[in-house]
Amino acid sequence: MRNELDDLNEIIVNTVLKNIPKNIKPVFYLMELLKISRESVYRRLRKDIPFSVDELTKLASTLNFSLDEIIEGSNKERIFFDLGLQKSGSSGDSFSEMLQLYSVYINNLSQSKNSNIFLALNCIFPLYTVCFQNIFKFQYLKWIVGTQEDFKNTFSNLTIPEELSVLRKKVSEEIKMLCDSTFILTPNICLSIIKDIQYYYQRKLISKDDLEILKKELLQFINAAENVAKTGRFEGGNSQMDFYISIPYINSNTVYFEYDDVSEVHYWIYPNSPIMVKNSTVSNIHKQWLLSLKKSSTLITQSNEILQVDFFDTQRKLIGKLTDDHHIGNIYK
Repeated sequence: MRNELDDLNEIIVNTVLKNIPKNIKPVFYLMELLKISRESVYRRLRKDIPFSVDELTKLASTLNFSLDEIIEGSNKERIFFDLGLQKSGSSGDSFSEMLQLYSVYINNLSQSKNSNIFLALNCIFPLYTVCFQNIFKFQYLKWIVGTQEDFKNTFSNLTIPEELSVLRKKVSEEIKMLCDSTFILTPNICLSIIKDIQYYYQRKLISKDDLEILKKELLQFINAAENVAKTGRFEGGNSQMDFYISIPYINSNTVYFEYDDVSEVHYWIYPNSPIMVKNSTVSNIHKQWLLSLKKSSTLITQSNEILQVDFFDTQRKLIGKLTDDHHIGNIYK
């Protein structure tokens, strides 16, 4: 009599075989990848013994399939999620790994025949700061402070590693080639970064001169975003970018990807790394929520010029208070 374990083993074997390239013999492929004998491979394929957790993890990583595929087939009440935590010992390296991960996503989305991306944002999404050196440096500062207990540096003295600097420029070019994107924005999207910058100023990690530098570049950021809203395109890019202003409150940044047969959701509950879910059921639920949120929002890309002007003027007013001592610590006034 078949039991739940038999069903799970069959799903695992079918998933592995489905994802091995068709021009490669599965037995030889598994022997080489897992460093096991031919007989050991056959025993696993016959389901005499199961793949170990380490073997299954290596297969999922190498063949690029989600363990959720297996869980969905055996128990729909369970899903896996990835905290997006990096293995590097230093926080600087982990920041680079996070950026490299998104570089892979950008290229997968760009090269796919059918791809789309939805973003619901209540603050400036860190990935889109790569085109602005000092705002990016501030994001790096936040990352370092959040991951180092004994951090004693300042914004002025903080040096971006050369490898990270090269990666930033690379991603800033790649992002222009990103597929069609839908952005659903909170009306005061700049408020969060303004409050963060002022907090670090009060901690004396940012100087008055630094505030002026960041203020100038934030205004450049908003000018660039306004140009996208007017044209529907990144400068030098080909894909459509639609901005919507949300009426309902957006609790945290979330990103939904779909390309080829892949769908995935990233929940940016923490500022340093996303919670990543590859479960298709969860992804679809979140997509439906995003579509519902879109219906409750107002398009400002290439339309609704009055709301468009009002939105960007609001962001400029918030940025204008960045260097105003009267408003530091109380940006709402």
